[in-house]
Amino acid sequence: MVASQSPFNSKTNLREFMTHSLEGIMDLMNTLAHPKRLEMLIAMLGGAHITFRDLQEKTELQKSALAHHLSVLSDKSLIEKKEKGVYQITVDGDDLLEKIAHSYLESKLREQQRLERLLQLIGKTNPYISQEVPTMGKEKEILKIVQLSKLRVVSFHVKESNSPEGEAESMLEKWAKPKGMFDQPDIHQVYGFNNPNPTKEQPLYGYEFWVTIPDDFDVESGMTVKTFDGGLYAVMSCQGVESIGPTWGKLVERVSESKYTLVKTHQWLEHHVNPHNTDPDTFILDLYAPISE
Repeated sequence: MVASQSPFNSKTNLREFMTHSLEGIMDLMNTLAHPKRLEMLIAMLGGAHITFRDLQEKTELQKSALAHHLSVLSDKSLIEKKEKGVYQITVDGDDLLEKIAHSYLESKLREQQRLERLLQLIGKTNPYISQEVPTMGKEKEILKIVQLSKLRVVSFHVKESNSPEGEAESMLEKWAKPKGMFDQPDIHQVYGFNNPNPTKEQPLYGYEFWVTIPDDFDVESGMTVKTFDGGLYAVMSCQGVESIGPTWGKLVERVSESKYTLVKTHQWLEHHVNPHNTDPDTFILDLYAPISE
């Protein structure tokens, strides 16, 4: 969910800061607005030393134009001259590029999710990022094939209870909601699953919630952090508590009719699409069944 702590404790403070710093912010944005300057910074990303000659070959700029752009970047402390004709990106420059890339990635992921939701409304599917998603199934029962990437998660687990979902959900909400994690469900995803399943001999069962976090997210001591390797999944959506069981049945049936096979090598999952919606009649789950080709 939230990738890093904001230095501003409210939107009002942020607004006041930007209002008083508008000229400097615009100056910085104008510095990066020229594609050649951004290209030069990217070439130095990670602290690589680069010579004036190499930059000239890479940017195809005349000496005078290249010298001007280097001067602008240096004045903003985004690069520094290590020795005559040799330049290196600064910590500030490196950090700025990382923040820009992170912001751009988040916007593309939100765009992807919005498109996915719109296509679902008309009974169609769309590829997840960098994944081919063939469509199978009958009528409006949409089956997607998804390659779930490696996840780093914080776990909230109630092992034996008559209502472990609610208890685990309360633990998750108490920790994640104040951090704003539920406001970015397309970036910070919430998954759940029975752990363990109920049996005839033991009707009490458990439920475990996961909330995904980036690699650089600092988790306070006492919390359970896990890494999940991901895997290939068949996915079908459902709405409301009463539809969960029937949809799992349909999902298993559709997989059996396809070229895929159900496996036990990775975890069955329930993706809680909108963590804010806890209404038992309207909340939406994406059910993930582990498969292999």
